[in-house]
Amino acid sequence: MAGKTLNLDQLFYSAKPIKVIFDGKAYELCRPIDLTPEQLALFERLSKKMTTLGELEKEPGEYSNDDANFVEGVLDDIIKVISPDFPVESLPFMAKVYVITNYQDELANEDQEQSKKA
Repeated sequence: MAGKTLNLDQLFYSAKPIKVIFDGKAYELCRPIDLTPEQLALFERLSKKMTTLGELEKEPGEYSNDDANFVEGVLDDIIKVISPDFPVESLPFMAKVYVITNYQDELANEDQEQSKKA
């Protein structure tokens, strides 16, 4: 009787690394599966803050400087969790947005691929 095999390598580690090149150096972004429990909990809390901010639905001119600083702080913290060596302080604000957007898109694409395989 043949049993079903759970291939964790295929399930979690078959995707190519997510990398960002900045200032001539490549930085790898950790997937959630690679985070420690503490890092994952922090990542989830920070992601929830970003989702909550997106739901505020303010017009572009309605965001205060405090709102902008808060958003940048959350972006910084997320990048520090997924890539501790990344020099986030040197990165322009919109580049931080692109890093996080690309990261989320890559994870979503991987989830879609895994769903197709299941």
